Amino acid sequence: MTKSIFSFAVIAILSFNFFACRPETKKETNEAIEAATQEIEEAAEDAVKEIEEAINEIEDATEEVIEDVEDATEDASRELEKASRDIKKEASKIVKEIKDETSKVKEEIEREIN
Repeated sequence: MTKSIFSFAVIAILSFNFFACRPETKKETNEAIEAATQEIEEAAEDAVKEIEEAINEIEDATEEVIEDVEDATEDASRELEKASRDIKKEASKIVKEIKDETSKVKEEIEREIN
C-alpha cells in the first residue's frame, strides 16, 4: 500500500514538471495534480481502513485466546480440586486401615501376653 502512495506522489510530481513546461496546459496540469492528490488520499484512506480492520481482527483473536486460557485455567483448577479430594479420601482410608490393623495387632499382643 505504501508503494502505491509513493508511486502516486512520484507520478504527480512528474506530471507537474512535464505540464509546467507548457503554459497552455496549466488547467490540465492542475486537474492532473488534483486527480493524483485524490488518488493518494483515497489510497491513504484505504490503507487506514485496512489497518483498522487488521487491528480489530487482532483484538478479536486476542480476546478469544484470553477466554481459552481462562477456560483452561478453570478446568485445570477443577481437576486439581477433584484430585486433591480423591487423594484426601484415599489417605483417610489408608489411615483408617492402619489404625484398624494396629488395633488388631495390639489386641493379638495383649492376648498373647495374657
